[in-house]
Amino acid sequence: MSAASGVSRAGWWAGAALVGAIVLGCAGFGGSSGSNTPAPPPAVTEPAPPAVAPAAPAAAPEVVLPAAVPVPEAPTREQAVTAYLAECNHVFPAAVTPEEAMSDPTDECLWMEFDQNCGEDPSGCWDRGQRCESDCGPTCTGCQAPCVATCDTCKAACAGDAACLRTCAEHRADCRDTCLTAKSACATVTCPAEESKCYADFEAKVAKTCPHCAELGDCMTAAMSDMAHYDEGREACKKKLPEDPAECWDWCFQGW
Repeated sequence: MSAASGVSRAGWWAGAALVGAIVLGCAGFGGSSGSNTPAPPPAVTEPAPPAVAPAAPAAAPEVVLPAAVPVPEAPTREQAVTAYLAECNHVFPAAVTPEEAMSDPTDECLWMEFDQNCGEDPSGCWDRGQRCESDCGPTCTGCQAPCVATCDTCKAACAGDAACLRTCAEHRADCRDTCLTAKSACATVTCPAEESKCYADFEAKVAKTCPHCAELGDCMTAAMSDMAHYDEGREACKKKLPEDPAECWDWCFQGW
């Protein structure tokens, strides 16, 4: 190799080293400007807070309803026979809840269906109908008494024979049915008919006693429309219709 060639190569290597140093300096000190100022650290991005779901509305308190009162069921015929096999004087309760009865429902003969009248009863007929229905109960228990006696006598003659005893209990059940049927007819047929006759008789009495009943009722209704002067209005009606006796003021104003 010639000396000129060696020098050329040495110069090439020296130039390459210089360029490399410059490149390394630029890479090490951040930038092509050749500045020795360090590059700023990368920006730190704060993480976004986790999304918070809206709170669920508070649940409404659970409403606990009272348990329904079971309605007693009327005994089947077989249940009645079984009860009378044990005791001829067995008493069945009414097949109603206490709220439906106006009286003690522990005896099916004596219970009455709940009823009420919130208006005046100038005729007394509503109360009369209630008394009639109330009397149906003792009539029913009076009907049951000979049923019990007959059943006891029948059983005593059976000398323990099962078929004979069952026959006695079946007759007792039949007797019970007869008494309850009579009670039902008393309460649903006899008493309403008696109450209706009472109202008819009262209306006839009012028509005879109070010849100006309709006019009197209209006058009193007008007086009621001005309660501030009701007493004056009532007295004006009395002067306008002096012929009608005092009781008409109560009877006719009730719509009779």
